[in-house]
Amino acid sequence: MTADVGDDFEQGQPITIEQGDVDIRAKPLLGQTDRFPPKYEQIMVLDFTMTIDQSE
Repeated sequence: MTADVGDDFEQGQPITIEQGDVDIRAKPLLGQTDRFPPKYEQIMVLDFTMTIDQSE
């Protein structure tokens, strides 16, 4: 995964992404966006923590 953290951070700083509580299931939402031809959209809300290491 890549990400742009903006101009306030130097390139090459490590980013750590940790999964949240694995015992809690994400609740996906499935909705129909168009009737014909049918199109669907799925949204999943996931719990995670992201840390950007700003070493001095």
